[in-house]
Amino acid sequence: MVEYRNFATDGAVHWIEVRARALRNAARAGCFTVGVSSDITARKNSELERERLLGELAVERTALSNLTRTLEQRVAERTGELMKEVAAREKAPEQLLPVAKMESVGQLTGGIAHDFNNLLMAVMGNLEILRKRLRATRRCGA
Repeated sequence: MVEYRNFATDGAVHWIEVRARALRNAARAGCFTVGVSSDITARKNSELERERLLGELAVERTALSNLTRTLEQRVAERTGELMKEVAAREKAPEQLLPVAKMESVGQLTGGIAHDFNNLLMAVMGNLEILRKRLRATRRCGA
């Protein structure tokens, strides 16, 4: 059996398989060949494609193996990063507590100041009325 490439005039490649046997007559005087040739282009293209894909698979397996080797390290690194983020988020309420206290004190003092101002306005209004009455009584001579 022999396989060989045959190039057609249009540039296409065809694969041919030849199987032959030499036969002799009973007197061993004559020799002739009996054989079959077959176009195996589809099979050969499939084999070549299979070899190409196997090569790609080997490359992908190597890449996957490299990723697998470093997976534990990458998981540990990411876990450390996430733990830092969690710790920072847990500190946030503690850091906001003094701010919330100051805001509450500010609202309380603002409310007290407003109420005190209202009381002062009543006192000032009454003092103004008394001042006007004192002026009026001094003019009248009383």
